[in-house]
Amino acid sequence: MLKYALSLVSLFSLIPSAYAEFGPKVVYGEDNRKDIYESVNENHKLLAKSTAAMIPNAQVIKYDGIMSEITGDSLKEYVRLCSSEKFENQISAADCSGFLISDTHLVTAGHCIKTSADCSKNKWVFDFSHETNDSLLNTKFLVEQSKVYSCRKINETSHKNGSRDFAVIELDRAVTDRLPLKLRTSGAVDLGTPLVVIGHPTGIPTKIADGAVVLSTSSIEFTADLDTFGGNSGSAVFNDVTGEVEGILVRGATDYKMDTARNCRIVNKCKVVDGKENCRGETVTKITGIKSMDPNNRPPTEAQIVSFLNSEPTIMEDFSSNLYKNCVVKTNNPQYNQLFINGIFKGNFLKKKESYKLTSLLGSLVMNGTCVKRGPSDPYIGPVADPVREPIQVTNPPVTRTPEVIVLPPVVEVVPEVISVPVEVIDPLADKQLILDVIENKYDGCLIRELPRRNLNQLYVKMSFRGNFVTGREDNALAKALRVNIEKKICNLKI
Repeated sequence: MLKYALSLVSLFSLIPSAYAEFGPKVVYGEDNRKDIYESVNENHKLLAKSTAAMIPNAQVIKYDGIMSEITGDSLKEYVRLCSSEKFENQISAADCSGFLISDTHLVTAGHCIKTSADCSKNKWVFDFSHETNDSLLNTKFLVEQSKVYSCRKINETSHKNGSRDFAVIELDRAVTDRLPLKLRTSGAVDLGTPLVVIGHPTGIPTKIADGAVVLSTSSIEFTADLDTFGGNSGSAVFNDVTGEVEGILVRGATDYKMDTARNCRIVNKCKVVDGKENCRGETVTKITGIKSMDPNNRPPTEAQIVSFLNSEPTIMEDFSSNLYKNCVVKTNNPQYNQLFINGIFKGNFLKKKESYKLTSLLGSLVMNGTCVKRGPSDPYIGPVADPVREPIQVTNPPVTRTPEVIVLPPVVEVVPEVISVPVEVIDPLADKQLILDVIENKYDGCLIRELPRRNLNQLYVKMSFRGNFVTGREDNALAKALRVNIEKKICNLKI
């Protein structure tokens, strides 16, 4: 956490170097920090489930096949805390705090996660807490390995002076046993708003501290009389009325001061002078105004899309029947659809494969409101599509195709499957056997893997899938690419 000079240089020199990275915080009036089991507020306990501790990899050790052990000094040893101070015998292991904003994304302070090295050298641990007073008696601090996550990548980080201090990271897998927190997305927090902060003061297990209020505000941050310490950096600061996250705890006043008579440290408490506390308050970066924090600006995860599609069994049929504005399909085969968005071709997808990327794209577009159900008065947008639920009317009798008459249509103009229109091949290489030779795998480097229907072939160049082409018209993009590859001798006739 950001550091502020302590009032005594000698005192600063006595603080362990790792602790100095946390930066200072302070207690205002009564120390309101409490363990999970001490809280009588069920809402606070639920919010605490979605907070996590950032702990160095070396301090998270696999204990057996199920549990991991969290290691570290006691708070008393770590800070040289005086006896009788709160939580003196609890383990201190976390460097920062964070909170869940989607099933795969977590937020912390920007100065906690600056680089990819910060991302890779730390674990994010949920349930690093005392949920019963019996757990205080344990000689080892164990958590389930399923509650330990790694940082996969940094989506965004900001920590320069004068700017918001935050980081958004992606976890190595989805969190499925707790809910993302609700964030304020508009407006501003008012002076006097009651607050609660949940995190890891001086790296100890989760603490809930309520009873605070907003003292002052600016465009990007506000201050409050929160009882927070180093290690609370990245903690979620909640509106204690709505339960929404108002901001991210980033810095504050001095945590501990030296008791010279006992040669140990005690918690620094702000004094009240003329009815006012003499500390300026803890600083909180506002959650609003950060695009990557806004759930409406984050793409849904694959798990959310699959869940959405599974909960909406008619979405594919409605989509294929062009009941959505801006997103339509043009179909030749009910199992093989082409996606258009605002009339622009986006690719093909298979209806029965919900994990396929274009099907996921469809679910995403419907979820975020890009594709909206059309009403009776809405004009049709996009290319005309063949209705999936109605039989295709054929006005001309089907013509039997022969190997000598193999042609290719454009991808966006697929011929209905029951219609066969022979078109004479126009071959710039004067090799009328070209397509047939490729289909029969006579070329090294370019081959075809046939689907059950011959007019839906898959083109491979050097064993890398390049897409589908349909025999029908010579100006098909894949047929052109095929000729270019032959001219460049990427595809060579087998000897």
